[in-house]
Amino acid sequence: MKPRYFEGTALYSITKRKRSVHIKANSIEEAKEQLLIDGYLEPINIEAVPLEVPSERQLEYARGVGISFPDDIDGYDLSALLSRYEKNDKYDPDPGLVDFADARNIEYSPYIGKKSMYNKVFDALELRDKIAFFTFCVYRYLSDDRHSNLDTSPLKEKFYSFADSQLKNSSFINSMNKYTGESLRYFGKMVIENEGDWETEVYGGSTTTIAYKQTAEYLSSEFGLSKTKTARLPAQKTSTPNDQPRSYAHSSTHHYSDHRASSNDTDDIQSTHRYGKKVNWIGIAILIILCVILIKVLMS
Repeated sequence: MKPRYFEGTALYSITKRKRSVHIKANSIEEAKEQLLIDGYLEPINIEAVPLEVPSERQLEYARGVGISFPDDIDGYDLSALLSRYEKNDKYDPDPGLVDFADARNIEYSPYIGKKSMYNKVFDALELRDKIAFFTFCVYRYLSDDRHSNLDTSPLKEKFYSFADSQLKNSSFINSMNKYTGESLRYFGKMVIENEGDWETEVYGGSTTTIAYKQTAEYLSSEFGLSKTKTARLPAQKTSTPNDQPRSYAHSSTHHYSDHRASSNDTDDIQSTHRYGKKVNWIGIAILIILCVILIKVLMS
């Protein structure tokens, strides 16, 4: 949820004097409720702090790269849009991940991209939740389970049971903390067959770390999952409008949609290595024959 701040004055119950107050909340009602809990009394006179105005440099940059945005956008949201552009963060977070973040009052812009949301969540979690979330992400990848909210997963207790067993394991924790949130979207190598003969290799979070190996071992023993996998995606047919990610309009102008839109986890995989066409054995055979003929001509 997007952070909002409120300020004004309120009567402090202990001193019976008015004080200036500045508080973060999701609404003015929530801000007043929190002030009452903190020992303030009515009258509470507060109002929302005006949102940060985007700088001219931000506006010029966004327009220059073709990002569309509302005329009244604030600096916080425009920064999120620019981050999406710079990181090629095209896809919206899964609704389950958004709900998970909301349940923990994690701050984010409604324009946030999927990669950035994973980073926000992973960085904000307390240690026990962080280990459980890491385990949940490894499980999702190995099992192809698309459930995206740890809190509502039917296997939540299993993930937290493993987290409890690792709370004092410094080797595991140090290893896990080397991951970024966005690297938890998938692990290891994936081969994507593109239209034509081209293939793309993409790499997610490392599968050689202490954290991954111990997590995969646990998941293997609990659910019979393979500890690693190399996924292979067949070439996709030309997308219809319903298949297109909602984060981009079908034009050269980028337009980001509401964060509740869902997308496939494989859609936002970014290529780290490309390699040429698959081996053309007929072409190689012809080349060998030509070489043999050439050698015979030269020797005759």
